[in-house]
Amino acid sequence: MSKKETIVITGSSGWLSQNFIRILNNKYNANKKITTISSQNDWKKINTIDNDIHLIHNAFVLPQSNKIKSPESYQQKLDALLKDTIEFIKNNNIQSLYYPSSGLVNIENHKDSEIYSIYKEQKKKEEKQFTELSNQYNFTLVISRIFSMLGPISSKPPKSNFISLITQGIELNKIIIESETDDTHSICFLDHLVYVVIDLLFDSKKGLQYFFDAVDVSISLKDFSLQVANCLNLEEKDIVENFKSNQVARKYVGNDTQYKTLLNNNEFIKYELSSYLAKIINK
Repeated sequence: MSKKETIVITGSSGWLSQNFIRILNNKYNANKKITTISSQNDWKKINTIDNDIHLIHNAFVLPQSNKIKSPESYQQKLDALLKDTIEFIKNNNIQSLYYPSSGLVNIENHKDSEIYSIYKEQKKKEEKQFTELSNQYNFTLVISRIFSMLGPISSKPPKSNFISLITQGIELNKIIIESETDDTHSICFLDHLVYVVIDLLFDSKKGLQYFFDAVDVSISLKDFSLQVANCLNLEEKDIVENFKSNQVARKYVGNDTQYKTLLNNNEFIKYELSSYLAKIINK
């Protein structure tokens, strides 16, 4: 990286951003500057930066946030954040941009609330908006659609079914599956995703666009729980399930073809599910 390049990370206090910061600090221990944005007020402090910018835009108001009071206020928060982001892009020399979208945007779920419907529509809207800006300003764009994430467990773990299954096993020596159906989910390993994204942002020809589902493995809740149990030296009897036989299991899965190609082109250490579980559980 050049001394005149700056990495800007939005949503910097979040789990995904913290893993970007962890790996960036390990991968680039010199000739780098990382600027973080943890709140909307931070945009105004750095609205214009002289350096070339790689923007890792992880900031987003999640539908389960306790800041949401109504569907109308949720939409307003999302629109305000998008407006600030577009203004920042237009006022700076953006070299590349990463945007983590959701793998659920095109998956219908009868349990979707109005808030979740707004969330999915906003993700699709922002995918389109950033693609248009990439074409207009000729910067590299990387968009990954994420279904579920697996990564190092922090002191404040994210609200994730898979992380909660792991923390239960560690703390209770028991794994409780709360879902009434043995759903299948696509999972990405954060170490893989971050390394792939970093290399695409910094090493790609300017103006290229990458759009992929981030899928390392697709697995059912029960099979994942069995893998966790094996890693923690628990037994199958330590897994508590409440599946209802009269309900159809759902599939929240993506296409891993392009992502696997990107992984194979990268030289970092690659994991299978069992070895990644061992890494993040420190076994």
